[in-house]
Amino acid sequence: MQPQPNVLAAQRQQQQMVHRTRQLHFLQGLAKLMISRNLPLPSSITGIDSSYDPASSPWKNLEPASDVGGIRLAGRDVDLYKLWGIVFQAGGAGKVQAQNAWTNILPAFGLPEQLPHPQENGNTSTAVALSQIYMMLLGAFDEFYNRSMTDAQRQALMQQGRHPLPGSVGPSYHGPNMSSPGSAGSSTQTQQTQLPASADSSGHPFSAGSTDFDVDGDGRKRKLDEAEELNGKRSRRKTESGSPEASRGGSEATPLLQMSASVSSSGRAKVRRLIEYVPLAKEVETAGGRDVNLIQSELLRLSRGHQLRDINEWGRVYVDALTMSIRSRISTELSYGLTTLILLSTMRSAAPDTGFLIGQCEELLDEVLDLLEELAFPNEAEVNSSTADTVLITNHQLVNFANDEISSPFAAEGNRQGDYDPIEEGPVQRRADLIRLILNILRNLSAVTDNQTFMAQHPVLVDLLLRTTGLRVSESEIPQASSKALSLPDLIVVRKDVLSTFVNLAGSVSLSPSSSSAQPPAVFEWRARRIVELVASYLVDPAEAVNPVAWLVYSGTPLTLHTRAPLLPDTALEVFTRVSQPDYNRKAISRAVPQQRLWLLFEALVYRMPTNDNDYKLVVREESWMSYLEKLILGLYSLAFLMPPELKKRVKEDRSLSFPKIMLCFVKRVMSGGHAQGDLRLHFLFCARRSIETMKVIDDGIDSFDSSQPSMPTLSFGVGYGEAGDKNVEKGTGLLGGYRDDVLWSVMLQRELDEVMFTELESLSRIESEVSVN
Repeated sequence: MQPQPNVLAAQRQQQQMVHRTRQLHFLQGLAKLMISRNLPLPSSITGIDSSYDPASSPWKNLEPASDVGGIRLAGRDVDLYKLWGIVFQAGGAGKVQAQNAWTNILPAFGLPEQLPHPQENGNTSTAVALSQIYMMLLGAFDEFYNRSMTDAQRQALMQQGRHPLPGSVGPSYHGPNMSSPGSAGSSTQTQQTQLPASADSSGHPFSAGSTDFDVDGDGRKRKLDEAEELNGKRSRRKTESGSPEASRGGSEATPLLQMSASVSSSGRAKVRRLIEYVPLAKEVETAGGRDVNLIQSELLRLSRGHQLRDINEWGRVYVDALTMSIRSRISTELSYGLTTLILLSTMRSAAPDTGFLIGQCEELLDEVLDLLEELAFPNEAEVNSSTADTVLITNHQLVNFANDEISSPFAAEGNRQGDYDPIEEGPVQRRADLIRLILNILRNLSAVTDNQTFMAQHPVLVDLLLRTTGLRVSESEIPQASSKALSLPDLIVVRKDVLSTFVNLAGSVSLSPSSSSAQPPAVFEWRARRIVELVASYLVDPAEAVNPVAWLVYSGTPLTLHTRAPLLPDTALEVFTRVSQPDYNRKAISRAVPQQRLWLLFEALVYRMPTNDNDYKLVVREESWMSYLEKLILGLYSLAFLMPPELKKRVKEDRSLSFPKIMLCFVKRVMSGGHAQGDLRLHFLFCARRSIETMKVIDDGIDSFDSSQPSMPTLSFGVGYGEAGDKNVEKGTGLLGGYRDDVLWSVMLQRELDEVMFTELESLSRIESEVSVN
């Protein structure tokens, strides 16, 4: 049967009133004791008026608590009544001091272990400060209370006709009388008379964790019943005995039995309480059989990250042992070898662009390349696969394909290329992860200047890097990586890493066979074609091949003061301009790459040129855009140089491309403006000269690699004809013939124009005149 709510509320109110009454008696007794010792306490602590003088009192340094009956220590309130009860329950101040248990009392008041500010004596421990305060405030009261309890017990035994044994009567620390402090200043007789009236005289211990030290009424009742039953049994044994001692004992036991019975009956009448059963609730620490607290602590540790090991913990690294670790293909040895190698690849010396010299560890590099080939192309059938020559998949299209594949609602059900190999047993690393790690190592090694020539001329490295970027194109399915270990997202990252590696190696890569080369010419043609395809995939996409401001709008980049040029197209331009700079590489590209690819690339670079005022404001403002524009001009010049005559003629006649107009607009913008544009001409003079040379190469329309045409005009003799060193007589209208006035007044009259640029502009702006002969 559950108790009524009003009954429970009445019980709680009664308990609070009892606790408040006992606390008030305790404070009154403490105040009277201190007044008798001529050390009155402040009224803000005891709530009783006294002749407290803050000037001469030793309690002037005590800070009262927010409520009456306590002090403030370390920013927390300490109830004196509660403190005295806890110490008394622990066996008294002497026992607590002997066991050094003051620290165990601090959590009861929420006190920290250290004081926020040191005391005058230099103490910073809260436990020491609490013990000092207890001995000063409550030490005398504790001693007086123990002495009163001892006297009361002695007198009670003497009234019952017993003589207390020496040392058997003393203060019981199993349970102090909580009402006796209220009469601490009175006489011993008053203490004795008030003891049974307001508290339990049986001396039961405090209940653990109780703040008012109230005892359990049911437990007290049970002990009184056991004591009554025990006394009754003793009385019966003494009565049944026929000896005189038994009769005397029986006569003496009668008043004790009556007294016990009276005390038992009165105790049961006062402590009768309503029994309430509260079920024990076990704290659940698991969910679904898993330890939630352990999981949360582990997630917190993982969120903080693992501390990186110091480079000195690796000790001395032997290259031969590192090579053997990679060659063994054992998982643990391979993990150690690749981790150590990637750390070595990131190390740099004091001088810039210096680091780990892979050229001195040829065997180590061969093992790394063998591992890359084994992971990417484990079968010979995959080695000969290549992309179709008629289809060029751009990087933008690859990203869209990968996004569609991943975002498909049934993407998790099918088996995609690049997933975990079902042939391998157990949890093994994906081959794609190891491939990307090796490419990262090669990219770091290529950043060292002393490694670039060695890596670019390696017989396997360049071709293997290009093979990992290959695509398999079919009409029925979306394109996939030529390596079955790579998925489309992996292939996008691999192509970007290879492109970043070629930024460092492009200046030393050879696309034409030399006399000492052991590779066939077909390998070099394949290499030239694959490099141009990789570069073009980042440049020729129609959605991205736009002028600078249009690209910012398309990409969603905010038009702020600091906007960088597109990273991947800028990197691709860097690779193409460096690899196509030598004439022998240009000749190899001209022979290996189809004309349609060259036209797409040339058209995309023209569309990326600035065309309006906003474009030129952006280019002039940002250094990255200046570099981007310079690479565009150099790329156009390289393409114009290696184009066959058919494509050059197409460039001249294609009105939709507007190549002459765009290039003339750039030259006019850079070279005109007088002294106000002096700084602009200084920065873009090289670009302007290269732009004029590009238009001149297109205007000539000849094959740049045709060795049958003489480089100088044929010597002529006779009056009126050309001598050696004279200019050729050019026929027809030049590429800028329709803009002759703009060229003359805007560019050719500038003082900064040198003789070569003036001559080429004069040739580009020529107009064919018809001469009629009658």
